[in-house]
Amino acid sequence: MLENEVTRLVIKRHPFIYLAGLVRLFIAIGLYLLSQNANSAQPFWDKWAVIEWYRDTVSEYFGAGFGIPALWVSLAILAVAVWFFIKAIAKLLHPLTLRDEVTSHRLTSRSGLLFQRKQELYLRAVDGVLLEQSLIGKLMNTGTLKVIGRGDSSITLTYVLYCDETKDAFDHLLLKEAPI
Repeated sequence: MLENEVTRLVIKRHPFIYLAGLVRLFIAIGLYLLSQNANSAQPFWDKWAVIEWYRDTVSEYFGAGFGIPALWVSLAILAVAVWFFIKAIAKLLHPLTLRDEVTSHRLTSRSGLLFQRKQELYLRAVDGVLLEQSLIGKLMNTGTLKVIGRGDSSITLTYVLYCDETKDAFDHLLLKEAPI
């Protein structure tokens, strides 16, 4: 921030932003439990009609004892569970790194823990602020603000808490800072 800049507005995010990470975390836990069941004495798929057909077909053409071991299936399910777990942790940590603020001269949007991303848009270059809200967003008082600048520049802020009030405050700052 420059010496003569003052923070005018800090944009807060709705707790809904954590929902995607939590869903992935529950999927990872479910897949982990499924992989543990797959490695048991009688796997969960043992009574499926498709599996019985597969066993009959394989034993007819290749002989008895030919098939996919349960350990392999268990490891494949576990690999998918680990992938979902890593994605869940990334989705849960990402909102903690978000910092969006409007200063007296510009809008800055920062994100990232290991790989940082910073977007800036000078207030003099802002052409408009677009508010998008779904029905659930209206009920939960959250939405997406898209700040459109000159040319191709724009900054999209998702899951903005109190998006109506935030947009009004941002519009007020834009009109106050606008040259006459």
